[in-house]
Amino acid sequence: LRTRLRYSFNCIEEKVSGRSRHYVLSEPVLLTGSLAAERHNYWRRGNVYYMSGKLLDYYSMPAAGQIYRMQEALRLLTNPHGTLGTWPTNIFAYYNSMQMEKVWAFAQDNHLDRERVMMTNVILAVELGLKAIMTHAAFRETGCFKFAAGHDVVELYEALPDPLQDEIAAESEVFAKDYVAFRKQVEADIQRIRALPTQTQAYPDAIKQAEADWDQMAKRIRESNYTAFVNSNDPGASEKQLPEDWFKEALDSIRMIEDPQDISQYFRYAPQKDKDDLLVELIRWILLLGRFLYEHLFPVPSSGNGPFSRFPLGSA
Repeated sequence: LRTRLRYSFNCIEEKVSGRSRHYVLSEPVLLTGSLAAERHNYWRRGNVYYMSGKLLDYYSMPAAGQIYRMQEALRLLTNPHGTLGTWPTNIFAYYNSMQMEKVWAFAQDNHLDRERVMMTNVILAVELGLKAIMTHAAFRETGCFKFAAGHDVVELYEALPDPLQDEIAAESEVFAKDYVAFRKQVEADIQRIRALPTQTQAYPDAIKQAEADWDQMAKRIRESNYTAFVNSNDPGASEKQLPEDWFKEALDSIRMIEDPQDISQYFRYAPQKDKDDLLVELIRWILLLGRFLYEHLFPVPSSGNGPFSRFPLGSA
């Protein structure tokens, strides 16, 4: 499956048999770049929904723009006369960072609605990922690339071949250990760097140490399929451990929704009652499902070779 999910399909046809519906796809083709995006590939598309949801969950995005502008201003004030060059370095980035701060202000403060939109993205990502898996698993059993209609992610998962379900459940236990170990490493790295002295007489040595530390952090980000936003509400930051049966608990939490047939409706419109109580545990489980699917089981390869720490300044 990790090999086959890279293949796209030229067309999809809806089939109806009695009261049931399913979709049949044409022969798969292996495409790259923009050509792949023009064809049907729910695994790639689902990854975009998932990563967009992660960005929505990182509510303090404007802070990055504020820090960037402050550094540009400091460069203007501290550089010797005649050595500044272009200021700001990137006019478009400088302007757009201010515009983003304005655009994002309401969403940042509107915590509940932002989380509902974020969860709509992530649950759709899980749905699309499962349909992509189902498409290729169906071919092995029936000789036809197809997936079932519907939006119930638990039902989609349970429609997979039993041996595949067993493999996924077994891999979820590996994820429970590996992801927590990754998070602990990230948190330890951040705490170690925060504990370093902020001022030192040995300035060249401090720069050299900063370069080594941040180059190592950038290398881990490049080489790991896992992601983590620190100092945010990104699930996992406070995880001491995940229970081995977390995957079952996550599916059970979805079953408890009023209408699991279309759980995305629950996130879009909220329950039909006066007060909107979005379940924190449900958010946690579904975000872990998305992470398990798109960062552990079937990670989508990075489109570039970054990020880099930019030490020394301007280097790749």
